Amino acid sequence: QDVNVTITWENDADADGFIDWEEHQAGSDPDSNASKPGLDFGLVAYYPFDGNASDMSGNGLNGTISGVQSISDRFARPGTAYAFDGSSHIMVNHSPHLTPSNGKMSLSLWLYSANFDKNTWQEILMKGNNDNREYLLRPDMGTGRAAFVVYGQNSQQWLTSNTPLPNNQWSHLVVTSDGSMLS
Repeated sequence: QDVNVTITWENDADADGFIDWEEHQAGSDPDSNASKPGLDFGLVAYYPFDGNASDMSGNGLNGTISGVQSISDRFARPGTAYAFDGSSHIMVNHSPHLTPSNGKMSLSLWLYSANFDKNTWQEILMKGNNDNREYLLRPDMGTGRAAFVVYGQNSQQWLTSNTPLPNNQWSHLVVTSDGSMLS
């Protein structure tokens, strides 16, 4: 006697916000809402800037430092942040992990500037190059508000903060895209 069995991974059997396939991938129990993937689930890159630009996520997306100066972070811990002078940068080679095919991603970073110049573009983070950008984060020229821009085939999607980036204090910037909307 034949028995047909259909297994679907698109359900969220325990209603914890993770589909069963995600829980399977993370090693958590898809039938228990007390068992959830950890905070590092889906983490693509993590740069603690602890003296280098190594990716500590385990994905090997290490950066190459060019002209940056090692400084103290927001907790005054020496050697745990970098100062950029306008021509210095950290380069991370292209990886499909950095361009999610479904457009879903989150970026989080801490930022400090003694002088955000509202009259020039100052890229903070950019995927691509000046001729072929995929996404970037920078102060908006003229207003100084944080602007995250996603470039499509024939369009751009912008998300701009409500207030200008402050000078002389640390700011935590977080951008999330669900594939169709930025927040």
